[in-house]
Amino acid sequence: MPLLPLHAFCWLLLAGLIILNRTSVVDPKLPLLGFAFVGLLWLLLGVYSFIAGVWVWLSPSTGWNTGYGLSATLGLLPIFLVIAFVIQVQKFPPTNDISTDTQTPPALTFASQVRHASHNSTIYQETAAQQQKQAYRAIEPLVDNKPVEQMLSAVNDVVAEMTWEVQIIEAETGIIEATDTTVLFGFVDDIAIRIRSADEGITQVDIRSASRIGVSDLGTNAQRIEQFMMKLQQRLGNSESI
Repeated sequence: MPLLPLHAFCWLLLAGLIILNRTSVVDPKLPLLGFAFVGLLWLLLGVYSFIAGVWVWLSPSTGWNTGYGLSATLGLLPIFLVIAFVIQVQKFPPTNDISTDTQTPPALTFASQVRHASHNSTIYQETAAQQQKQAYRAIEPLVDNKPVEQMLSAVNDVVAEMTWEVQIIEAETGIIEATDTTVLFGFVDDIAIRIRSADEGITQVDIRSASRIGVSDLGTNAQRIEQFMMKLQQRLGNSESI
């Protein structure tokens, strides 16, 4: 039926945008706008498909038609996905930059060198700190009595376990910067880890995770930091930071 090729076109367009986003050959806002366009187009097509399918199906002159029945079924999918996405967005604050230290967060040095003008700023905003304090109260630095060298080794092991792509390692300053790319859409998040002596015999680990594009990260950066800290504590043999 005529509507089925349009559904297929939306899927093909989505796949093309994902490939385009991963190549980084265009302004990063273009694929993002493209994703929004496909979502809107798919939603409108879904609503039309569902209404048309049910209308023809219930029409006395036509009765049940397999093609329109399939159209009505396909129409439910984008409607359901868009509603689920909207519900998911409401669960998280509109922030994309999370740090265990909201006063002096680790610097995103590598990110500042490679981010496009259309990307989010690498400057940590006060609004991000306020939103984080309200939504992610459990995110805080890890402090331990292990020496800096031992902590740096443990952090390196956890970073490797997380399969992040390491971009900078400065052992003398205790700085590690890396990137993590989402599996499906290929969005890149920048990560900065800072290891330093906080007091005599005490080492502090801070981590910052920030999305390059988008307003809300849907909790991705906070979840990444929590997972990193959990794995680091396990590697250090601690049940919690001191």
